[in-house]
Amino acid sequence: MKTRVLLPLCAGILLLGVVIPYAAAAECNPVREVKIWGGLSSKPKTADSYRPAEARIGIGAFDMLDIKCPAAGYSIAEREVAIYNRLVEIISNGPVQPEAVCVGKVRSAPTVFVGSYRLVSVYPQAARAAGTSQQQLAQEWARRVAAALPQVAPTATAVKAGVVHCDRPCETQ
Repeated sequence: MKTRVLLPLCAGILLLGVVIPYAAAAECNPVREVKIWGGLSSKPKTADSYRPAEARIGIGAFDMLDIKCPAAGYSIAEREVAIYNRLVEIISNGPVQPEAVCVGKVRSAPTVFVGSYRLVSVYPQAARAAGTSQQQLAQEWARRVAAALPQVAPTATAVKAGVVHCDRPCETQ
C-alpha cells in the first residue's frame, strides 16, 4: 500500500521539478506591452569607439544571454545598452517571479518578456549564430532570465521599505 502511494507522489514531485523551470518560458502575449528603446528613432546612445564583437548580458554572477550580432538596425553595443536599460527598469519594480518570464512575438520575432516588459527579440541571425532556431533560442534565454532575475531583483521587503539615500550607508524610510 505504501509503495502505491509513494510511487505516484515521487513521480509527481519529479514532474514538478522538471516542468516548473520550463513553465517559466511559456508562451505569452502581453496586453499592455512596455517598450523601452523600441524603435530606430529612439536608439540608445553608445560611444563611437565601443564596438564589441559580442555582449554577454548578465547581473553579477548570473549570465542570461549573449548578443553575437547586430539586429533590427541596432548595433551589438546599442542592443546591449537597450537590454540593460530594460533590465534596470524590470528589477527596479520589485520582486520578479520566474513565472513572469515568457516568450511572445513582436513582428513575428520570438521575444522574451518579463511581465509586460519586452526584454529582447530573437532574430534569424542570432539563431544562426547560436546554431538553433529563433524559438529555441528565445526559450533558452527565457529560462536563463527566469532563473537569474529572482536571484538579483530586490525582495518584496526591500521594495516595501524603500531606500532614501545611497550616497552614504543606505537608509530606509
